[in-house]
Amino acid sequence: MISLAPRMCLTSTIILGCLAGIACGGEQEQQVQSKDKLVKKNDNIDFKDEETIRAEAVTSFGGRISVLSKTFRPPNAMVFLLFPKSTTHVDIANAPNALPPERLQDTDQRIKIREMFTKPANAGMFRLRAEGNISPTGPGVTPPELHWSVKVPECTIDLVIHNGQGGPPISEADEETIGAFTVANLNDTDGDGKVDKDDDAVIASAKGRNEVDLMELNINPPVPAFGGTVKLKVVSGDVKFWEKPTKEIPVEKLEFEVAKLPHTIWVEARKPSEKLQDIELRIEHPGCQDTVKATAIWAEKTDFLNSGTALSADADGPEIKASFALIGSVFGATQVTPNTLNSMEMEFTLKPQGIGSVKDIIFDVTRQKESKAWEINGTIVAEIINPGLFPSTFPNMDEEPNDDSTANDEDNVPKNDHIYSIDGPGQLGDNASSDREVQRYNFKEFVRVLVNGGAFANHNGPPPEGSRCSPKVEWRSRLDVIKIAATGKWKRNPSGDNEIKEHLKPIGGAPKP
Repeated sequence: MISLAPRMCLTSTIILGCLAGIACGGEQEQQVQSKDKLVKKNDNIDFKDEETIRAEAVTSFGGRISVLSKTFRPPNAMVFLLFPKSTTHVDIANAPNALPPERLQDTDQRIKIREMFTKPANAGMFRLRAEGNISPTGPGVTPPELHWSVKVPECTIDLVIHNGQGGPPISEADEETIGAFTVANLNDTDGDGKVDKDDDAVIASAKGRNEVDLMELNINPPVPAFGGTVKLKVVSGDVKFWEKPTKEIPVEKLEFEVAKLPHTIWVEARKPSEKLQDIELRIEHPGCQDTVKATAIWAEKTDFLNSGTALSADADGPEIKASFALIGSVFGATQVTPNTLNSMEMEFTLKPQGIGSVKDIIFDVTRQKESKAWEINGTIVAEIINPGLFPSTFPNMDEEPNDDSTANDEDNVPKNDHIYSIDGPGQLGDNASSDREVQRYNFKEFVRVLVNGGAFANHNGPPPEGSRCSPKVEWRSRLDVIKIAATGKWKRNPSGDNEIKEHLKPIGGAPKP
C-alpha cells in the first residue's frame, strides 16, 4: 500500500455567469483525499471507497434547476492520468431526471462538469459520481496508478412533528406511515365560551387550562446549510400555525431563513380528519424536502336509546353487559324492584375511520351533571342532601367530569369505531320516611381522549385529563314516584314528571306537595 497525500480540506469558489445556450450557473472547486490503492483504469462506476463531497448550492432559473458546475481538483502533488485513445479519464454517473453532464474542461489538474435538472423537486437527487486514476508528481517519481473516487450526495432536511398533549416526537420511520395525533380543536380548553379554533389565545383561567392540543413542529436546517430559506407547505389538511403552544401569535409567513433555524412552531388541526394521516406538511429547500403527517381526532353522538331491551351490537364489553343486567336489561322508564329507574344508552362514533384500532389512543366516555331531589311527607317538602348525588352543579371547568365514578357503565374499547355509555338514574331502594320522591337530573355526556397512551385516573373533579374530543350531548332524567299506601310499594306518579330524553330542562324549584 502506498500512502500519498493527507486528507485535504474542502474548498469552494463560486463563479456566477451565463454561458451561451445554457441556463445561468456557477462553479465550485474542490480538493479531496487521495486513495492509496493501486488500480487499473476503470470505465465503470464501482462506488467503492468513495470520498464524500457536499453540493455547495443549487440555483433555479426559469423553472429549470441548474446545478452549479463542479470543478474537481486532485489532491496536492497529484495529477489526473490522461489515458490515450479515451474520450475521458474520469467516469461519470449522473442522477435520475438530470440532463447528461456537460464536460467543460479535462486536464491533469482539473475536471469541470456541469449538470442540470429538469424537475426542481429532484435537484436534491444530485449524486454526481466521478471515478478515475491519479498519480503523484515530482522529479524522479515513478507514477503508479492510484484510484480516486468522489460522490456528491443529496441535500437533506428534517421536519419533526410531535403528538398533541405535549407528546413525544414522531420517529423518522413513522412520520409518514403513522404520523402524529391530536384533537380537532373544536373544544373549549380554557373554558372562555369560545371554540378553541376560533380563539386566538387559549390561556388558563378559573374556568379552564392552557391549550394542550397543538402539535409541536420542529423545523431543522438543511444539511449542508447553504443559506437562503426553507418553505413550509400544507399539502393537505385544514391547519393553522402558531408561535406558542397557547396560540397567541399566528405564523403568517411559511418561509424561514436557514440562518435562523432550528425553529419551533405549533400546528392546530381545525377540523376532524376524514381519514388517518390526512394532514400532510412538507418542508422544502432547493435540493431536498421532508414530509410529516398527522391525524385530527373527533367523535360524534350517533345514537341515543331510551327504549328497547338490547344493547347495541358493538357494546359488547363485560362491564357494560353486567350494568345492563342490573338495570333490568331494558331502556326507558323501568321498575326493577325495589328500584325505579330511567335508563339509556348513548353511542359515539369515532373519527376518522380506523382510529379506534390505533395503539396508544385511549378513549373515555364521561359525564357532567347537575341535580336536585326532594322527599314529600304529607305537606312537608324537604330537599334531599346526599353527597355525590344531590344537589350537584355542573363543574366550572369545561373538561372536568363530576359523574364518572367507574367504568362499569361504559364500553370504552372501540369496536367498529364505536364506544358506549349507559346510565340508570332513579330511586334506589325504599325510603320509609316519605310517601313521595322527586328527582331531577341534567347531564352533559362527552368523550375525552389520551393520544400518548396511559389511562384515565381522575374520574371526578379537577384537573381535567386528556382532551375533550366530542360535543357535549345534553340529556335529562325526571322521576316522580309515590308510595302505594296499601302495599308500601312505589309507583310512578301519573301526574308527575317522568321521562328520560335528550336536551336539558331547568332543574326548577321544589315541587308542590
